[in-house]
Amino acid sequence: MRNEKRDLLFKKLREDLLELPDCIEKTIRQNMDVSKTLAEKLAGHSHIFCLGRGLLFPIALEAALKIKEISYIHA
Repeated sequence: MRNEKRDLLFKKLREDLLELPDCIEKTIRQNMDVSKTLAEKLAGHSHIFCLGRGLLFPIALEAALKIKEISYIHA
C-alpha cells in the first residue's frame, strides 16, 4: 500500500514538473508589458533599492543579485 501511494506521488510530481516550462512561459507572456514599463523606468538609474520583509526577504535578495549580474548597477 505504501509503495502505491509513493508511486502516485512521484507520478503527480513528474507531471507537475513537466508542466513547469509552459507555466513559466505563460507567466512571462502575461507580464511582458509590466516588465517593459519597469525596465524603462529603471533604465536611467545608477542605484536600485530592493526591499523585502518576511517571506519576501529572500526574493528581494535574489532580485538585487540579478540586477547586479545583468546591469552592473548598485542594488
